[in-house]
Amino acid sequence: MHESFQEKGMAVRQSPSVRARQLARELRGLRTRAGVTIDQVAAEMKWSTAKVSRIETAYTLITVADLHRLLAFYGVEEPAVERYVRLARAARERGWWETYGETLGERYAAFIGLEADAQAMHSYRVAIIHGLLQTADYTRACMMASVPALPPGEVDRQVEIRLKRQARLRSLEAMELFAVLDEGALRRRIADDGVMRDQLEYLLEAGKLSNVRILVVPFDNGYPGGLTDFSVLKFQEPEYPDIVYIEQMGGSLIIEDESQVFRYTSAFEKICGNALDETGSRDLIARIARAY
Repeated sequence: MHESFQEKGMAVRQSPSVRARQLARELRGLRTRAGVTIDQVAAEMKWSTAKVSRIETAYTLITVADLHRLLAFYGVEEPAVERYVRLARAARERGWWETYGETLGERYAAFIGLEADAQAMHSYRVAIIHGLLQTADYTRACMMASVPALPPGEVDRQVEIRLKRQARLRSLEAMELFAVLDEGALRRRIADDGVMRDQLEYLLEAGKLSNVRILVVPFDNGYPGGLTDFSVLKFQEPEYPDIVYIEQMGGSLIIEDESQVFRYTSAFEKICGNALDETGSRDLIARIARAY
């Protein structure tokens, strides 16, 4: 049984992007209750419909001036206005990841912000080991193998970002990570034998953390057809529903639709049914490590 590092009574920390997500959801609710469409909001505010949509999905942060105008259109009055203004200002606070600018990309930056506040992450990895469980050398090898190729400076920044993300597993408010890895992720020679051996030994050590659980789906236990790498982020607060994050060559996806999130949650449970238990998974990782 894995116990969380999160201490009872500890204040809940909110990342800026989670505040932005909360504001976006509440603005959507205000528009719906006001009985107006996105097109009507765009016409009134003299915005594009795309801007309205981006504000309501937290991909664009609304300015305080625009927020006052929008709330007036929705018929919101004080003291509710001041609450929304405080939330908007809090959403604009900068997270550490924002200093990396274009290195991250919009959706990856949004994901890191959500990850910074998540209580738990359930992830499935097919081809490579989960990013939060990688050594620096393994990460570098993955980045150097990227298609299209990344310039050396970009590789350095990506390695630095990934290592900073790993702090979520060892902080006082540590996130719980449940990672299921396909056996192929352990055997694929991303780097030389020394790097691979060190990576798998690191994986075994990470699995000893009380907030980390690692299972392996062996080749002999079948293949969950049609699935690629994905993560389900779970939040402590009931008003923040689970989300799914999918990283792919054409761009990342953040899925909030309840029915789609349910499908991925169910798929994860099915994958777990094909995995070895924790003892069997550790034994397989150790055997593969010794082979390098």
